Amino acid sequence: MTEMDRMRIQEARKLHLVGAAKDVAQTIQDEQEKYGFDEAMIVSIPHSQDKRLDVYRLLARELL
Repeated sequence: MTEMDRMRIQEARKLHLVGAAKDVAQTIQDEQEKYGFDEAMIVSIPHSQDKRLDVYRLLARELL
């Protein structure tokens, strides 16, 4: 991996929430308080449908 690739990854991380479900949920809640939005779009990108559903379930447990 080149240094340019590493830099691109670091820049992309600023646009995405990455981490444990508890940490991502907390960030969403913090930003909801700060910006006052009513809904958020959550997109999970694991290849398998089962893995994507697991991500959504873990996050739902933290947020609901």
